[in-house]
Amino acid sequence: MVFEKPQGKTDVKVNYAGQIIFEHYQRLVYQLELKANWLIGICSVIIIMIITRYETITFNSLSAIGELIIVMGCLFSIINLMFLLVPKMFSSRKYGNALHEVNVFEGRNILKNFTKTEFADYLSKLTHDENEVHKSYTNSIYQLVALRLPSYSRRLKIGGWTLIISLLIGASVILASYFI
Repeated sequence: MVFEKPQGKTDVKVNYAGQIIFEHYQRLVYQLELKANWLIGICSVIIIMIITRYETITFNSLSAIGELIIVMGCLFSIINLMFLLVPKMFSSRKYGNALHEVNVFEGRNILKNFTKTEFADYLSKLTHDENEVHKSYTNSIYQLVALRLPSYSRRLKIGGWTLIISLLIGASVILASYFI
């Protein structure tokens, strides 16, 4: 989503700044989702590698426990990261009415708040009222910063650290099984 700087009036600079800030936060959300997709892929490959080699190699019980730790950590990580990729269904109460204002940049808000004709009327009003455009960008940016980014980064950290810790513990148990 690339915005070009509007030409003409000087009061449009506020909206241009809103576009740039909104685009910045949208890119952050995209980067977090991309990292989550990569972690899900890595976890899936690890699980597939363990499952496919499970039947061909004889294990002692300690080695099987180590691989079980790795598989369970990967599964927990995948489930946690899937919640990052699924859209937020319920808004938190702690942000109050600011989250319930109309956000025209999200489809479900449009469907929830407008009929087709109401939305067409709102868009025609929006194109003529600079303050309304500014308010729309402000609402969208606030919802991104207040809800999505903290939740996304928290889930990404939990998923990543779960994967790393389960790999370290599982690998340590597997290595210990060869020396015991």
